Amino acid sequence: SQRGRLLYKLGDLMERDGALIAVRKERERERERERERERERERVCVRERGKRERGGERERERERKRERERERERERDRLYQ
Repeated sequence: SQRGRLLYKLGDLMERDGALIAVRKERERERERERERERERERVCVRERGKRERGGERERERERKRERERERERERDRLYQ
C-alpha cells in the first residue's frame, strides 16, 4: 500500500538524518529556553520598577502626612496664642 511505503520511507529518512534532526531539535529547545529566560528577566525588571515606583509613592504619602501634621500644629498654635 502507498501508506506503508510512505511510512517506510519516512523511517529510512529519520534513520539517515536522525543526528541532524536531533541537533535541530536541541537548537530549537535552546532557543525556547533563551526566550523563556528573557521573558523572566523582563518580568523581574517590571517587578523591580514597580517596587521602586511604589516606594516613591510611599515616600510621597509619608511627606503628605508629615505636612498635614505640621499644618495641624500650626493651627493649634494659632488657636492657643
